[in-house]
Amino acid sequence: MSISLRLGAIVLITLALVSCQHFKRGGPVPEELTQADGAVRRPLDSEALETALLDRVRAHIGAAHETQEERLREVRYERPFYFREYAEYPEGIDAVTTRIEPTDSRITPYTATVEIPRNRFSTRMHRSPEAARQDSNFFRSTGTERLSYELRNNRWMKTGSLFVAERTEEYVDGQWRPVQEVAARSPEPEPPGWLRRTWNTIVGP
Repeated sequence: MSISLRLGAIVLITLALVSCQHFKRGGPVPEELTQADGAVRRPLDSEALETALLDRVRAHIGAAHETQEERLREVRYERPFYFREYAEYPEGIDAVTTRIEPTDSRITPYTATVEIPRNRFSTRMHRSPEAARQDSNFFRSTGTERLSYELRNNRWMKTGSLFVAERTEEYVDGQWRPVQEVAARSPEPEPPGWLRRTWNTIVGP
């Protein structure tokens, strides 16, 4: 082999070794290791996990605040009743508690449970949307909302929510007074049928 060919081979080998070391030390990341937006898929540490989770919860609380007026006017339907309902988080993000747990899944390596103090305001349930729209008497249920999240592609995704009411109150004479939960959310009684009305007329209700 001529001297020039030997020198060329040495140069190629040297460049290959330098390229490998450059990649190991933080050089260009292969396309398959990057997300669509170019962000590198690197695992989050515990502090970053909690920070990202709190950001999602903060957005959840903010959305409830921003849409409060809209939800106040909205008539909801849960077969076969109509009602109005909205929520608020009086203590905000400062009262949030989180629990993050690892899993055995590579797709969802972490799950999280979040608890937030929450107030739910709701009317009685009605048979017609107009009756629910005209009802301005809201009951306040105070309790805790539990949110469930999963980490997917380094992003927390909400998978469920549950509100656990501790007490229900009615606004009477300028103050909130305790009432039974069933009174706040119980449906209106159905009007008696023809046979029942006839029987009540004869023997009394």
